[in-house]
Amino acid sequence: MKKVIVTLVLVLVASFSYGQKSAEQRAKANTKEMVKVLSLDGNQEAQVYEVNLVKNTKLMANDKLESKEEKKANKKAIYVATGKEFKEIVGLEKMKEWWAYKKAQADRKK
Repeated sequence: MKKVIVTLVLVLVASFSYGQKSAEQRAKANTKEMVKVLSLDGNQEAQVYEVNLVKNTKLMANDKLESKEEKKANKKAIYVATGKEFKEIVGLEKMKEWWAYKKAQADRKK
């Protein structure tokens, strides 16, 4: 009986951790998508990856907070700061392209 319970617990833990991506994995996926949509060069790609990595690390730490209001405020601040950094790297016109792309994606999900 103990073996069955231990096995079930291990399976649950493994399935939980499998579904969660690390900050690095999320940053790579975000960067890959931005490179594809915005046709970024190698230098921009490296800078965008660094910004995405910092953003995703902060967002994952933010998710551990208990207060919903604090989470929401922190999340907004993280996205605003990240947006400014992206604008400096790729320029306003490419960011407008990106925002239009993300809006179209969100509209398709509705």
